[in-house]
Amino acid sequence: MPPSEGRDAPKNIGGSDGASKEATKPAFR
Repeated sequence: MPPSEGRDAPKNIGGSDGASKEATKPAFR
């Protein structure tokens, strides 16, 4: 998936995978 979509995925998924990606992008939060 595109980088921009990958950033939106965490809040949309709200799952363990989303949390993992969110932890990798603290600036996004």
